[in-house]
Amino acid sequence: MFKTCLKLGLCLFLLIPVSMNAQNGVLQQVTSILKKADAAVLAEYLGESVTLTILDEEQQLDKGKATELIQNFFVENPLKSFSHKHDGTSKDGNTFAIGEYKSESEIFRTYFVLKDDKILEFC
Repeated sequence: MFKTCLKLGLCLFLLIPVSMNAQNGVLQQVTSILKKADAAVLAEYLGESVTLTILDEEQQLDKGKATELIQNFFVENPLKSFSHKHDGTSKDGNTFAIGEYKSESEIFRTYFVLKDDKILEFC
């Protein structure tokens, strides 16, 4: 009995880093996409429904409409640079990241939340 519990506990312990590394891999991929301001590739990581906030206007949108608005933002605010500032895990287990998107004239704070390798929230 003890050996069975020990084996089960060890297996669960070993699986935790694997799931965290998978989320971190997606986080790094999304960060890389933001460094290119590529809305079409970013769309691959959007959930079917996304809470999108652009310039203080928050909306719950489907993937297609969110992609369109993100693309419009990138066109209206051409990328000068993007830097990843911080990431972590929320109390409910979702991964989040904070960054800084610099255009020629403004600096925008970015924030996105990942759940099951999909973006649920993008600001």
